[in-house]
Amino acid sequence: PGENMNRKLLITLLSLVLIDFVAATAYVLWTYGLVGWIPPLFNEPVTMLVTFDLLIALGISTAWMVNDAKRRGVSVWPFIALTLSTGSTGPLLYAILKLRAEGAAERTSSVGARAAVATACLMSSRGTGVSR
Repeated sequence: PGENMNRKLLITLLSLVLIDFVAATAYVLWTYGLVGWIPPLFNEPVTMLVTFDLLIALGISTAWMVNDAKRRGVSVWPFIALTLSTGSTGPLLYAILKLRAEGAAERTSSVGARAAVATACLMSSRGTGVSR
């Protein structure tokens, strides 16, 4: 129960960050256009540093998504496309969907385990002559 609550909280927090980031991205694109936001990134050493830092972080995030998607057997290409076009949107959405899928898988396995235990109890009670 505690882990499930933590997962729900993390999904909620990541979703809020994603919504805010998408809104900020839309504002910048509306204000500066599709490419007008790029030149200011290289006007000052500070903005260049932040830009390179972001590129490194997005590269690490993309490597994580690729490795995780291979392990899970899912396609990572839509998330890579989002990362290349909108930055952190790709990794944020990937993380949210991954957490949701893990929660669903745990619920499914938990239901299956409870059904197996119930079946085993039923079978053992029939085998011993105990009625329920």
